[in-house]
Amino acid sequence: MKTIKYFLASLIVSVTFLSTAQITTKQPLTVAVSQTNPSCNGMNDGEITLTIDGGVQPYIVNGVEISTTTYTMASLTSGVYDVVIYDSYNGGASGAITLTDPVSPTISYVIGNETNSDGNGLIELTVSPAPLGFEWQSLTSTVLTNPNEEDQYNLSAGWYDVVITDNNGCEYIKRFNVQQYMTPVINGDFANPEFDNNNSTAMMINNVGNNNTTRSNRNIAYDSMGTEVNLNSTPAGFYYVPQGDGTLKRIYKQ
Repeated sequence: MKTIKYFLASLIVSVTFLSTAQITTKQPLTVAVSQTNPSCNGMNDGEITLTIDGGVQPYIVNGVEISTTTYTMASLTSGVYDVVIYDSYNGGASGAITLTDPVSPTISYVIGNETNSDGNGLIELTVSPAPLGFEWQSLTSTVLTNPNEEDQYNLSAGWYDVVITDNNGCEYIKRFNVQQYMTPVINGDFANPEFDNNNSTAMMINNVGNNNTTRSNRNIAYDSMGTEVNLNSTPAGFYYVPQGDGTLKRIYKQ
């Protein structure tokens, strides 16, 4: 009789499991934030760096998977930036980071217009905190004798720019207008007034027009608020005189 022998073949499958202990004892996500504010107002050189610890890698920051534990957001302006972080097991962390511009200097000024048409206008500045420097430029033909001084004198009518540099090296630009001297109105005769060349375009005040230009009412004008006045009884200053086309033009009454 033939003897038949049977052999039991054992199939062994190698499977790797993440143990329950590994899942339940994983560390919670922690995030350390390092931030750099923009160097000057309006600049986009701010930066935020996130250093992530805990959880299970890889991490997802604002929808982007990263392969390291750090994530940097660069070229940022001032503002609020929201951050949402997840790990591979949906552990999460979120927060908002605020970048701020440096405080701008406070700039106040006094403008003195020409009073006798010989270039005696002025611009005086008060800047706080005290800046490092000034750089003035005339947009007209005026030659500035001290363009790096805070205050400017002996100015003709026209526009002037100044670049103010603060202690952070930030630059701030301001523009000023020195008004042109105007020939005073004499004896209430407005037949041929001389006007400020910078404001010679006909204008309306509160949409008020007046076609009444007979000699008997040439003393009628409007102040800066659009109120009708009689120039014979008003103090020195600028006023708006009705023209025949319904517009107003500015004059100076001495």
